Amino acid sequence: MYTAPDPELLGLQEASAGQNRRDRRGTEYTQAMLDTSGTKEGERVETWGMVEAAPKPVNRGKQSPLQFFLTVPLPDKEGETEKWEVYASNKAKQQVKGRKLTKGDSIHAVLYKHAWTVDLQDGRETIHTPYNLATIIEVEKHEGGVPAKRTTVNTLTS
Repeated sequence: MYTAPDPELLGLQEASAGQNRRDRRGTEYTQAMLDTSGTKEGERVETWGMVEAAPKPVNRGKQSPLQFFLTVPLPDKEGETEKWEVYASNKAKQQVKGRKLTKGDSIHAVLYKHAWTVDLQDGRETIHTPYNLATIIEVEKHEGGVPAKRTTVNTLTS
């Protein structure tokens, strides 16, 4: 269940002046814009991380973004990591496909962090923080993986 945020809490205000326009039938109307100058669109983050699983489409649609999880080391806590939910669409999606990311690959990437609070059914709140992939700078492919080919050993029976 999703509850849309209250526009008053977001600080959205109707712009003071709108544009007067006419539709196809000649009816005049005023087109107003929302002033979102105080709203932060996304925080740019550049980081190294390890891909937890191969990227998968979110749904079956052709334009569906790819989703994967990235394990990122925490800079202020030695040895601890955090799991980030990453979405790749458009150009970034083509980069992910072209680089053939798989589990265990390390990537150096530029992401945009978005965060909002979500009300849970039990009344608590949680912060949802997805990341949108902007570009992949570098990929270090996972080495030492077991090949997917099966080998059959023929033994003589007498």
